[in-house]
Amino acid sequence: MIKRIGYYWNRDKEAVWSIAYRRKGQGKQSVLKDKTRPFMRFAVEKDFWAADPLAVTHDGKDYLFYEYYDTKKEKGLLACSVMEDGQLSKPKIILEEPFHLSFPFVFRVDNEYYMIPETGAVKQIILYKCMQFPYQWKKERVLLEGVTSSDTIVFSKEGKLFLLASILKEGKATTAQNQLYTYDLSSHCLEYCCTAKETGEKGVRNGGGLFTDGEIWIRPGQNCTGGYGKSLLFFEVEQVDKEGYLEKVLAELSADEITIEGAAETFDGIHTYSSTEQYEYIDLKRIVKIPMAKRVCRMGKIFIGFIKGKLKRH
Repeated sequence: MIKRIGYYWNRDKEAVWSIAYRRKGQGKQSVLKDKTRPFMRFAVEKDFWAADPLAVTHDGKDYLFYEYYDTKKEKGLLACSVMEDGQLSKPKIILEEPFHLSFPFVFRVDNEYYMIPETGAVKQIILYKCMQFPYQWKKERVLLEGVTSSDTIVFSKEGKLFLLASILKEGKATTAQNQLYTYDLSSHCLEYCCTAKETGEKGVRNGGGLFTDGEIWIRPGQNCTGGYGKSLLFFEVEQVDKEGYLEKVLAELSADEITIEGAAETFDGIHTYSSTEQYEYIDLKRIVKIPMAKRVCRMGKIFIGFIKGKLKRH
């Protein structure tokens, strides 16, 4: 307990994330080809911040799903906003669990919507099904047990549904290895295909779903060398099948290349990218000082938790 208290006491700064978006320009060019036009920051409520934007288009409208971090509860919830008249609607919480949630990857199969969020806190990969789009979800089943996984993406290729799960290594949030599975929703059969060759911090952990640029499939990945969410790497996917998963680096995007309309502060990182036909979404990190009152409160919570644990044991 003393070490834990010391760690949090000496930790006087923390990361705060914001979501930003922009309408695609002429020719529907992505940020890979047009970094000059500014993004707009998405404003959220006090005591919350937002990250991991993942968008889908439904009936002609963009619906943005994202981690909505509650700074008082100190855990991630999942929320959704709708793009209307060039503005995102206010956050509406769609899912809260006793544990931390993030990276709500939403996908559609046969007109049904499903979601696989990041649930590494319970060492499971969990599938949720949408009961009423976009706000009502229920837990469908646990797909994998006993895995420290983060940021699973889903895509279809040649009639097969694939899952690419970022499995965390060495007990770190920054070091990952990607594992590829096929999944049959009708039988709920999850079959392991292969493990990608790369393991490390440089873009391995998923930073968004696959998207296309012409004939090319592209995967965003989190570059965590030099710090969590330092930049984004974009990979061209060259092979996806039961025999292997191969890709090569196309480009890198850092926070200092992004302009936010009306923002005076600077940003220290970026780790998620999502796009639809009309819009692009990113998240940006700022490092802020933790108020003394908040640090003291954390110490109190740790101490109370320790005392409760000792009482239970006796």
